[in-house]
Amino acid sequence: MENLFQRPREVRVDDDHLAKMRKGAKERLCPYKAPEWAEKLRGKPTSKINLCQKDTPIQRWYLPDIPDDFEIYIKREDMSGSTLAGHKIRKLEFHLADALQKNCKSIIGIGSAESNSCRTLAVAGRELGFHVHLVQYTEKNTFPLNCNIFLSQMAGAHIHLMQVDDVIKTMKQAFKIPDDIKYVDKGKLHQPFYILPLYPRGDGEDGFYGYIDTFQELVSQGVTKHFTDVVLTSGSSLSTAAFIIGNYMTGSKLRLHTLSIRCSKEECKNLITNLLRNYGFLDIVDSHVDFEDLISIVEESREPKYGQFYDEHVDFVRFTAASTGIFLDPVYTGKTANHMVKMIRTSPNSFKGKKILFYNTGGPKVQVGMEELFQQPMQLFVSDDHLASMRSNAKGRICPYKPPLWAEKLKEIPSSKVDVRKLEFHLADALEKEYTTLVAVGSSGSNYCRTVAVAGKELGFHVHLMQYSEKEKFPCNCNILISQMAGAHIHIVKVDEITDPMKKEVKLPDDLVKIGQTAYMLPINPGSDGDTGIYAYIDTFQELMSQGVTEKFTDLVLTCGSTSATVAFIIGNYMNGGKLRLHGLSVRCSKEEYEVIIMNLLKKYGFLDIIDIQVNFEDLINIEEESRNPKYGKFYAEHVDFVRLAAASTGIFLDPVYTGKTANHMVKMIRTSPNSFKGKKILYYNTGSVFGTLNEELLDKIKDKNGPNTVNYTLNT
Repeated sequence: MENLFQRPREVRVDDDHLAKMRKGAKERLCPYKAPEWAEKLRGKPTSKINLCQKDTPIQRWYLPDIPDDFEIYIKREDMSGSTLAGHKIRKLEFHLADALQKNCKSIIGIGSAESNSCRTLAVAGRELGFHVHLVQYTEKNTFPLNCNIFLSQMAGAHIHLMQVDDVIKTMKQAFKIPDDIKYVDKGKLHQPFYILPLYPRGDGEDGFYGYIDTFQELVSQGVTKHFTDVVLTSGSSLSTAAFIIGNYMTGSKLRLHTLSIRCSKEECKNLITNLLRNYGFLDIVDSHVDFEDLISIVEESREPKYGQFYDEHVDFVRFTAASTGIFLDPVYTGKTANHMVKMIRTSPNSFKGKKILFYNTGGPKVQVGMEELFQQPMQLFVSDDHLASMRSNAKGRICPYKPPLWAEKLKEIPSSKVDVRKLEFHLADALEKEYTTLVAVGSSGSNYCRTVAVAGKELGFHVHLMQYSEKEKFPCNCNILISQMAGAHIHIVKVDEITDPMKKEVKLPDDLVKIGQTAYMLPINPGSDGDTGIYAYIDTFQELMSQGVTEKFTDLVLTCGSTSATVAFIIGNYMNGGKLRLHGLSVRCSKEEYEVIIMNLLKKYGFLDIIDIQVNFEDLINIEEESRNPKYGKFYAEHVDFVRLAAASTGIFLDPVYTGKTANHMVKMIRTSPNSFKGKKILYYNTGSVFGTLNEELLDKIKDKNGPNTVNYTLNT
């Protein structure tokens, strides 16, 4: 796949378009106030811009082979977003606010070829309207194939890849703008530009307060009261320094452990000490404070060297995914979590106590180009006792369910749920009925099946996926790979055409018949007996109302697949005054087929009994069937082009078989038949998943088009 990335093809985005985005982004700036305990620190910024989901959850982490008297939990910074997942986005909220206030047009970031920070900057920078240039270092003489590089390119970033003898040594030197940046766009870099510091300087420009806020979030989540130790990964040491300050200034009794993936213990100590001095912490605290009392630095976790890993790290990442449903990467969190487990087993007295929180810095789940590495044969045995323990714990996450007031008269309202949108209700039901196995059905590229695989494993289920494919060979895509890594048993069913499963009864293959008799069968068709998943979307519509959507918007556009969300939105909209005009853009059925399906579901859930009048279907929703072409699960070249242009011009990632199709058709409607809409303020409901973007057929299509965006590759620099 090297040619996919090395052949230059630039997606042009108009400067006026980006200027308009930056102007809109300035309206999102908000004043910043540090936590009370941090008020005496130096370099406090005055503003920030909210870019990610805060209050990421803390969950029990059932790592296998941990002594029974230890409890391990994980802070899920990997759930801060999708393409923006990971804690790096927290510091960018301050950097990019600063760049907007200074009227910068370009952002320059620096990092290794695998950098999560560079990928996050590429996406966040483009969402706010910046030109983004990434100077990325590699020791290889071939273009590195990884998810971060691919996503950065798709987001329109200009990548300046520099081959060096030693990445760490190079990044420690004073940074200079390479010549190939100076002469971008016919000799003119979009001025003024903003350079994100590679190493934190402590002068208020490095996003340090993003991690000060993170520690305050930990305080609000009860970490300082209920845990004995916190383990975090140390790269630039910025979050480490912030956690030290937060832990000391709040009077917390936590023992902090930072596991290095970059520096020696002495280098890490010097870097942290300089940060503590620059932010005024050393002026505040007692001069007799011993550094070892502030934090324990472990340097063995960095082996073999920065950006590289041993086979044991790959095995640990795979085993952790298969046994807990949590995805790490082999060069950062996989290394440090692996070393934490070693410490628990061999030197448990290194910890203050036995209730430990691992701070997962997050990032993309799978590296494109590493499929063979993760698909190599490996016996991953996860014991039934281990999964039973996870299911027992998961029952503690079940909570009673009460629908919104306007939905209380509907039928088949569930009594409980857990926290995974549509699956919240299905998995709660499976837990309460004490099933041990889940079976789900979908296409080979199914986002839904991948979600079942991961969520099911997190809760301790065995998961079997029946997935249809028209290909002879085993399909290679990001969703399949993630499901495999999560330990799902995948049953590929070869078909001549992926016909719509909603139109006929699903027949289990022979190897699943026996399993299916004792497993919890997740319904493929909405409205099947026991299907309560629609209430997840009832809650979603209530969420839209709380965000002011019904008052501020005229139209709402959503993708019609299984129709669960469509039916819920029709009910929610009608029961709350019908202010929005709904548009369902099909990826599967004809307009007539959808009308029959939707009306049957409205009847099943009691909606037609409640309104007690003859309702015109066209008044409830406008169904567009042209968006499904060429057919379900397939796409045209125009859909690939649209996905690429959307990413490069807005930083939003779609997939070519669902959201890419329907968003593309929505744009066509706006251009050619604007009167189809009630008004001109339209909300597109993005069902999401960047993993759908990373599928084999899409990559082949992009390869045919000579690769995404521009890469300047400089050897022997």
